[in-house]
Amino acid sequence: MSSVTVSIVCTNYNKGKWIAEAIDSFLIQDCSFSYEILLIDDASTDESKGIIKDYAEKYPKIIRAFYNKKNLGITKTWIKICKEARGKYIARCDGDDYWIDEHKLQKQVNLLESSADSQWCCTDYDVVTGDKDVIQKNAVESGFINRPKSYAEQLVTKG
Repeated sequence: MSSVTVSIVCTNYNKGKWIAEAIDSFLIQDCSFSYEILLIDDASTDESKGIIKDYAEKYPKIIRAFYNKKNLGITKTWIKICKEARGKYIARCDGDDYWIDEHKLQKQVNLLESSADSQWCCTDYDVVTGDKDVIQKNAVESGFINRPKSYAEQLVTKG
């Protein structure tokens, strides 16, 4: 049995402008359990690969990096990286997103483990531009984005 509780999975394609902020938001997580960070680059043509490589070299005990030789698209890349996950749970964050709460993982694991019936959980989020202008706060709660009824529905909807 793995000692990793959560595998953070981050898919990336040409998100060089934002990927460091995403990774930094994973690294500041304050948890009572261990987690790993899995970064996968889908054959980016920007500086993403170099940024990911630098982080993987700086944090080899927590970050594992993978690089597609050719662009596979989000669905195949997601399936590929999930097969590498060692954690009991998977937390997803794309390369142009980031977490603002350093206790996010702890809160979600607490929630999942408080009920045997829990299979997945999610958080609300703000929609922002690349320049950090807020387009919509609490996008799900406000109705700006429809709330999926299940994770399977979310995956089908998002590709």
